[in-house]
Amino acid sequence: ALTYREQLVRESPAVVEYRADLARAHDSLAILDPQLGRVPEAEDRFGKALAIRRQLVVEQPKVIAYRTE
Repeated sequence: ALTYREQLVRESPAVVEYRADLARAHDSLAILDPQLGRVPEAEDRFGKALAIRRQLVVEQPKVIAYRTE
């Protein structure tokens, strides 16, 4: 699922919802990673999600959901 979302973002970077979905996917996996003993991967995923969300807030400041997720 993550690979598919990353591909969508690469092919259509202007589609904001694809990037928001990618951030949510990173968050979901980051929550699971520590349970599987993959703490560094979780930190990396949370960092990627945060970077995506920060960019969404810059680009879409009126969309409250991007500031609160």
